[in-house]
Amino acid sequence: MKILAIRGKNLASLAGEFDIPFTEEPLASAGLFAISGPTGAGKSTLLDALCLALYDDTPRMLRAGSTGTKLPDVAGETVTPHDTRTLLRRGAAEGYAEVDFVGNDSCAYRARWSVRRSRSRMDGKLQSLEMTLKRLPDLQPIGGTNTEVKAEIAQRVGLNFEQFTRSVLLAQNEFSAFLKADDNERGEVLETLTGTVIYSAISKRAYERAKVEQATLARLNDRLADQKPLSQEERAALDMESIQANQVLTGIELQKYALDEALRWHQESERMTLGVQAAEIELENLQAGLLAAEPRRKEFERIEAVQDSRAMLADCERIAADIAQSQLAIGKGETDHNQATQALQAVEEAQALASKTLQDAEQRRAAAAPDLDQAKALDTRLETLVPLQRQVGLKNEAALTAERHARLALEANEQHSSLAQEELQKISDWLVQQAHLETLADNWPRWDTLLNQATQLDVDKGRLSCDLAIAQQHEAHFGGSEATANASL
Repeated sequence: MKILAIRGKNLASLAGEFDIPFTEEPLASAGLFAISGPTGAGKSTLLDALCLALYDDTPRMLRAGSTGTKLPDVAGETVTPHDTRTLLRRGAAEGYAEVDFVGNDSCAYRARWSVRRSRSRMDGKLQSLEMTLKRLPDLQPIGGTNTEVKAEIAQRVGLNFEQFTRSVLLAQNEFSAFLKADDNERGEVLETLTGTVIYSAISKRAYERAKVEQATLARLNDRLADQKPLSQEERAALDMESIQANQVLTGIELQKYALDEALRWHQESERMTLGVQAAEIELENLQAGLLAAEPRRKEFERIEAVQDSRAMLADCERIAADIAQSQLAIGKGETDHNQATQALQAVEEAQALASKTLQDAEQRRAAAAPDLDQAKALDTRLETLVPLQRQVGLKNEAALTAERHARLALEANEQHSSLAQEELQKISDWLVQQAHLETLADNWPRWDTLLNQATQLDVDKGRLSCDLAIAQQHEAHFGGSEATANASL
């Protein structure tokens, strides 16, 4: 077994979570190291976490009081001194101990012991503890209940709790317990640690085998004791009978050897006779086959005789194929030649036509040279007149805009003037009709104001008429300029 890491949370004097990885630096290459610190720092708590995760027990529980003693817990609850849940730190709602180790099967495992209070509150009742065992790195669970998990852990560690605490983990002042143990118990622990259990099994089986062999030897000795030895005369007579029997046996063996030789000769003769008969039958079959194959043999001889001409025949066939391909190529070449001749004639005709067309074009170009020069001059003049045309166009647009505004203003003035005239006529008619109402003369300033407004409207009408005439003159001027520009363009 090899410890890989020890982790825990809220155990005894260690508050919060802690993690001690033995496979990481600086512990990985430290070799031997010591866990030191003042009293109450948590040295023994680390060992408690190791034992809790593996066995749900700790050495300090062995030194606890009698089982009848009760320890007070929160909310009036009590627990026994041997209850491992008492290692949960005061004021903590949950805690756990976890150990990663390599078992005796060279596989890595993670054993976990955990406990919590109800509703995860500090004043809650202690709940049943839970133990789990998982294979690393896939975290496959092993075992179901706590009892099954403990059995699986003990099987993979190879030690029970008593052996573990007397050999691997010796609590404070308990090293002498291992030394004072009897030979059988100490030998059992050492055999488990060193892996020499197999030698004990071999020793037991050897001892059992020795007992069986001794019992067999005793039975044989007892049987020999029941048989008394013969006298000298009886032994001599038996020796003489043995010699005579051996001589008779030798003669019989010689006779048997001669008979065996004769038997082998007859068997060999019979085998050879059968072989001759089989060979004769085989010879007849071969001769019949040879006669049946005579036509094929003659055919093969004829074929073999013409094998030398096979290359010539292949050459003839190849030459005939080449001749056929050459004839096809010649026919195709003649067709291509005819097509090329026709194409050449068509090209020559097209060339003659193109030459004639080119000459006509040259003549037309020479005849049109003065027109082209005049066109170039016109193009040059047109390029110079384009900016002037643009300016005339802009002025024309401005004149049109001014004309539209003048027309709109004139129409508005004419409407005002017409309305004023109508109003003035109405007033005049009304004054004629109401001449007898001279009492209204007191309101004459009002009518005077209206007459002044009508006079002003008449003046405005005359001014607008002048503006209209000026605009029409501008329009006529710009119209003539535009006509000139268009003609030039």
